[in-house]
Amino acid sequence: MALEKPRYIDDMFFLGILLSFLMINYDMQLSTIYSYMVVISILMYMAPLIWGLFKWIGLYQKGRFILETVVGVGASIGFIMFYNTLLASPMSAVFATTAFGQSESIGQFVFGILIPIIETIFFFVILPSWFLWKIGGSISNFDRVNFKKGFMVILLSAVFTIFHATAKGLTNHSDLIATFIFAVVSIALIIYFKTAWAAVLMHVLVNSYSIGLLQSLKELLLSNMLYVAIGVGVVLFLLRKKGVKIPFIS
Repeated sequence: MALEKPRYIDDMFFLGILLSFLMINYDMQLSTIYSYMVVISILMYMAPLIWGLFKWIGLYQKGRFILETVVGVGASIGFIMFYNTLLASPMSAVFATTAFGQSESIGQFVFGILIPIIETIFFFVILPSWFLWKIGGSISNFDRVNFKKGFMVILLSAVFTIFHATAKGLTNHSDLIATFIFAVVSIALIIYFKTAWAAVLMHVLVNSYSIGLLQSLKELLLSNMLYVAIGVGVVLFLLRKKGVKIPFIS
């Protein structure tokens, strides 16, 4: 197999650097856990590229970006409605923590955006791709769902659930089941689209909703419309500049 260009390695390094700066003085234990997760993800991402073991899926497909976005948003809304209807526990107890330390805004950014991106990449892209390769399958093949993929979905959803149960001390069976269902839906989105975008977006929106980040952003946007417009203009200008790369977009 020919060597594959490491298209997303700079984004992974960006995640690791950002994580270190944001969390080293924020929550050392949490920083250690997710720093290891980023480092392991980088190593597991690079190894198949160096030795030509298998190909990775992309972040998104240009021709289906809008569709993937709509599905990701719809999946997040559906899961939030499912959780709020059937479970009594606050979503923050499952998908984040309200112990934001001295800075609530930094905590919301970490748990609402940074951590869900890392967890989605690690649990729903890196681990499934490796596991399927080890048992003779591939997450990038456009074949119908088979026993290998079904077994992988169940196993790694259980791993994701155990991680959350251990890291957050979850003991409520309903919360654990909700976490398992969330993982199943996330991996199913990745298998269907052969990309990570819909699952990443779903994870970010669910986490952001659970800790109140979406409400905070809404209030910020309404009270700072001029600055928001200027910021959007700057971003669009950078995106149009030839050669400028924006992490997770270019």
